[in-house]
Amino acid sequence: MPILKSEGVVLRRIKYSETSLIVTFYTKDQGKISLIAKGARNPKSKFVGALEPATYASIVYYHKDSRDLQLLSEIEILQSNSSIIENLRKSAVAMAILNLVDSTLTEVEPNEDVYGLLVNTLSALNSEKQDVALLWYFEIQLLKMIGFEIDVHNPEGVKTQSRLKGEALRIFEELETAKLPDIGVGGFTRGAFRKINRFFSEYFKYHVEGMKRAKALSFVENLI
Repeated sequence: MPILKSEGVVLRRIKYSETSLIVTFYTKDQGKISLIAKGARNPKSKFVGALEPATYASIVYYHKDSRDLQLLSEIEILQSNSSIIENLRKSAVAMAILNLVDSTLTEVEPNEDVYGLLVNTLSALNSEKQDVALLWYFEIQLLKMIGFEIDVHNPEGVKTQSRLKGEALRIFEELETAKLPDIGVGGFTRGAFRKINRFFSEYFKYHVEGMKRAKALSFVENLI
């Protein structure tokens, strides 16, 4: 049974038995993988504090081709993204970003461009004042990287009444050409916020099979 090493971001985790967790990572060289962290729910476990969603870490795990779940052996935090966890709005934005990666990319589908986008966007979210604008930036770039680049003036799959104009269009066009971490979108109205979110929701559902609206995004809407 080979021992593999990689680095990745925790997308989600669920309880497994009384003491363990199943943790899904998006990794640089293996794509999306699910690992069992045995004993991780024990307060004295070596994994305590290292398996929070959005954590960026180096991992060592045992791999066996005949099973879907691999066994996590070691983890070293590279960036905890602690300021995300401590901020309700940033936490909701981060969960929406993680959900998008989890929903759009299949198991064992490495994509170094998406991986870099994920790591860098979470890092910016952790250190910058911007939050929701980084989610919109992430959505624009993710769609481009998976082959569904948006023609904002003629977006396939988006209802005419949901297309962007005015303030919402201006924000989109700013983000489309922006570079991390120089996201400079200022304040925006609740109306523009809702229009942009509805636009992305329709676009993702049309182009990505089985895509569901991120629960975290609904939570973000309630905070604005």
